[in-house]
Amino acid sequence: MSKDLILDGDSDYATLGAPDTYTARVDGIGGSLLRAGDVNGVVKAMTEAQTLLGNALTLKGVRTDLTARLAQILADDGSLRNGTSFPSSPVPLVGDLFYRTDGAKTLYIYDGTAWKTMFEGGGGGSIDHGTLSGLADSDHAAHIDVDGSKDFTGEQQMEMATPRFRFKGTEANAVEYGIGEDGGLFYVWENTGTEGTPVWFARFSFNTTGAAFTLAGSSVTLPPITNGTHTHAAAGSGGILAGNGVTHQVSSFTDATIDTTKTPTGTTLDIVVPAGGKVLLVASAFVNVVTSGTASNVSMRIYRDGVNVGSVPLNSAGVNNADIAAPITTVDTPATGTRTYTVELISDTASVSTVTLTDIRLSAFTVA
Repeated sequence: MSKDLILDGDSDYATLGAPDTYTARVDGIGGSLLRAGDVNGVVKAMTEAQTLLGNALTLKGVRTDLTARLAQILADDGSLRNGTSFPSSPVPLVGDLFYRTDGAKTLYIYDGTAWKTMFEGGGGGSIDHGTLSGLADSDHAAHIDVDGSKDFTGEQQMEMATPRFRFKGTEANAVEYGIGEDGGLFYVWENTGTEGTPVWFARFSFNTTGAAFTLAGSSVTLPPITNGTHTHAAAGSGGILAGNGVTHQVSSFTDATIDTTKTPTGTTLDIVVPAGGKVLLVASAFVNVVTSGTASNVSMRIYRDGVNVGSVPLNSAGVNNADIAAPITTVDTPATGTRTYTVELISDTASVSTVTLTDIRLSAFTVA
């Protein structure tokens, strides 16, 4: 507890830390007599305080006093100097700190010329990210590793002028490609330049509005359609089949028969015909006909449900060993439903002995 410097004539300030008290004395006749303790207690308290504070010159430094020195770093309320603008008084010194309470609320340090953020460092330098520890640690839930060991768990969005994702393998002959959007079209680009200076050439685009595909390049090879079906949507111009519900079906056969009874028995192609629909049939074959005489009559015919809807003669008059190329094009208007079309080689003369088939194809376009 504190002591009364006058009554006790002692001080425990240095040991207990609590400021001392004192009882005022009065002068003159009838007043209090001066005692040694009255003086000794006060002197002791003052000397102990000086001992705790240290050398007075050290305390004030180059300032006029300790108050001026504290004002260099502290606000009146004891907090670090702060405000919405940098101070000009006291004149800032190298190493001074100041906390801006506006904007991003950032702590600044004075480098002797200007105020710098603590992240910039004194002298205007920057923190070298490469010197930080733990750079190889994969301990942030919100980051993606370059090795692909972490998956995206939500949709990713990129908005910019002509957004493009770039891909390139590491093999010697690798070609860089990019996919993205431009002007409402989806693109696949090839980089015909370098990685540093790319030149993007559009190899493919898709227009969702017109449902149109565009392939670009010096040559485009499409695989043959064998025993398959694809549907063309309506379009107004260009190399696209016009009209709704246009179906193109192709069948490729590797064998056929010679039928002297003129009854279709060959391979077939089933077509679903819509109400009021028409079927455009295109058949082709390449055959070798051998006859026992000097002439033969062999026909290639298209049957629909056993009814002949198209025929072309493969005559080899005067030749008993002939290679013949035969096309048929015909338009059929069948009843609605599934119709079965058959391509047959029909012998019209008994002199035909053998027929060697090289290839035969049937294409059917169904138009509603």
